[in-house]
Amino acid sequence: MNKEELQNKISEVEKMLCELKEELENMEEKEVKKGKIWKPAYSEEYWYMGCFGGVYKDSNLNTNLDNDVMNVGNCYPTKEKAEFEANREKYTRLFRQYVEQHSEPLDWGNNKEKWYVYYDCQQCKILFNYNYVTKNAFQIYASSEEVLQEAIDFIGKKNFLEFVMEVKK
Repeated sequence: MNKEELQNKISEVEKMLCELKEELENMEEKEVKKGKIWKPAYSEEYWYMGCFGGVYKDSNLNTNLDNDVMNVGNCYPTKEKAEFEANREKYTRLFRQYVEQHSEPLDWGNNKEKWYVYYDCQQCKILFNYNYVTKNAFQIYASSEEVLQEAIDFIGKKNFLEFVMEVKK
């Protein structure tokens, strides 16, 4: 095999690995019943995020705290899931704040580019694109690709991929 053939083979294996990881993630998601939000039974233990980003364990005794935590969807069956969600909230918030503080104001009534970032699962890479007047749900927009790249660098590429984009590596 020559160098180019090896590089092509590596690309194929990397693509297959991404597809297998995505398939595993989809299988795990299907294990949770569709449309059902987990809530602990009476006296069952659960984990939740505190207001400063820490995670805590409690038992469901139907107290005001228990009910408040469950009603806002801040209730997780495992410490690992609660920690992941706490990090997801933290890094998404930091990414959004960086973009908002460093981007020019966006006017959706004009035809100027509004940049966003996405992850291409086939190529296994971060890419940038823009819209003019169409706004996607949960998308964070900036006035330039550079601001988005700076925000990624600010929180770290690994944190961006794992917690903001929720890409399993």
